[in-house]
Amino acid sequence: MPEMEIETFIRDPHSALELTAQEDWILTEDGKPKFRLRALDDAEAETWEELLMKDPRFIARMEHSRKQIESGQTVAFEDIEF
Repeated sequence: MPEMEIETFIRDPHSALELTAQEDWILTEDGKPKFRLRALDDAEAETWEELLMKDPRFIARMEHSRKQIESGQTVAFEDIEF
């Protein structure tokens, strides 16, 4: 399975996610495996979405996040310096 440093994924997540459509990838930190990056097919993605949208913990988390965004308590991903 191919490997990619987490920093590479952070710099260009879109390109990294396109690679997972072809095969699974291992994200590493300092050369050590940390995560497995795997694409979901449409049926899997729909199942996860349905489960999340019915989970009260997820719904509460989304509501909390929206309130933080509205009150200016968040930082845009693009503004984070790595």
